[in-house]
Amino acid sequence: MIRVVFFGAGNSAEAVIKVLKSKPPGANGIWHPKVGGFGIEDLNVVGMFDLDPKKVGKVGSIQIHPGLELDEPPEHLRPGGIAKSTETEFRKLLEKMQPDVAVNLSSSGQRESAKAYARICSELGIPYANATSAPVAQDEQIRVLFEKSGLPLAGDDLMSQLGGTVLHRGLIDFLRSRGVSVTRSYQLDVGGSSDTLNTIREDVRAQKREIKSRAIASELETPVETVAGTTDFVEFLGTRRTVYLWLEAMGPLNEPFTLDVFFKSSDPANGMNIVLDVIRALHFDRKRGKSGPSDTLCSYAFKNPPGIKSSRLALEQFESEYVL
Repeated sequence: MIRVVFFGAGNSAEAVIKVLKSKPPGANGIWHPKVGGFGIEDLNVVGMFDLDPKKVGKVGSIQIHPGLELDEPPEHLRPGGIAKSTETEFRKLLEKMQPDVAVNLSSSGQRESAKAYARICSELGIPYANATSAPVAQDEQIRVLFEKSGLPLAGDDLMSQLGGTVLHRGLIDFLRSRGVSVTRSYQLDVGGSSDTLNTIREDVRAQKREIKSRAIASELETPVETVAGTTDFVEFLGTRRTVYLWLEAMGPLNEPFTLDVFFKSSDPANGMNIVLDVIRALHFDRKRGKSGPSDTLCSYAFKNPPGIKSSRLALEQFESEYVL
């Protein structure tokens, strides 16, 4: 079994656990049944960490422990306070769990905590994936730590299976394949999850906007005006997200085309398959002796990888190398 630990016991982690417990495992919509030769029936979540006092404790057979907090507390936890471990306590708990892979699914804005999780994993011999927007996989010092430890690393900022960013990129790719050039575009996201609430903090929003805009620009042959980002938090949406996409393109005889797209999705379900793929790919990389960030894996699964590629090329390379 591939022993997995999550840093962050939120909706994404719950979605992964739910699909692992389905009968048979993964009965509900698994994208890649095998990655690196491993099925999802080979995964076992052995522990989680979180800052929410209401989540700390035992959920079914999985123990949730207080996580690390080295940043400003997440917005949704400020009224009631947080549960946190010291680094020594955290390290002992993690060693006891003996995970094969650790995935950081914590809230946006936890930059220093994300880096601390990475550093500790590199010291304890645990492959690590950073699903948050914190710059971890592209951090030179962290990359060197994992290369010296002979461990694979993946990140940053998880890209959903069919979220607004990858849909935006796919539309640009499709238009270009039909000989139509995009001249301007924008993407506006509205959600109701605690992560969306944390994302609209001004510094996090600016970082996420830059990441999404750069990811979309990777599909363009020449620079054009494009903007993408989370615009607001609407609590009653819960874990659902609404995305507004607008693209302007130039066709034959300089006649304009305009696409106006309204898209709704579930954040947890949208990220589930990518998280499952990343876990198995990291374990596969560890087995074959790869260290540091995998260009193929990071470009496929994350919005802000160390080296970005078009979404079509990234998927083709991932499936060629990992979907065995």
